[in-house]
Amino acid sequence: MIIDGIKARLSTINGVAVSAGIDIKKNVQPQIVIMPVKVKDTISSGLDASYRQDLTLEIVVVCQISQPDAVQRLLDLIHEVRVALFKNERSITKPSWLPHVYQMKEIDEIKIYRPDVNETHLVGVLELQVSHNKNF
Repeated sequence: MIIDGIKARLSTINGVAVSAGIDIKKNVQPQIVIMPVKVKDTISSGLDASYRQDLTLEIVVVCQISQPDAVQRLLDLIHEVRVALFKNERSITKPSWLPHVYQMKEIDEIKIYRPDVNETHLVGVLELQVSHNKNF
């Protein structure tokens, strides 16, 4: 439900393929992939009706390096991701478009990975932590 909501929100970015999972498609450019990387559950008692779950997601932005302005395009796409997630929100930590989430925040600096000689993609990674309640 959370990943689908984020995917729908990022799908508003023009000219970008958005997917959820762990695969980066070679022929689709540019693209955004939402990858869950960590889940932390905080259960205080089995008698409680619900418990807190912190989901860490990586939003991977991919550009083809053969473009002459690949670095600028990657930076622009990262900006567009932030705009899609946070624009017009009264509180950026509690997005109105994810009502069941009580906290969403960037937890690390954006990482940009320099490609090796044989690679054809430039990759930027934005890491989000999304907190919500789960029921037993």
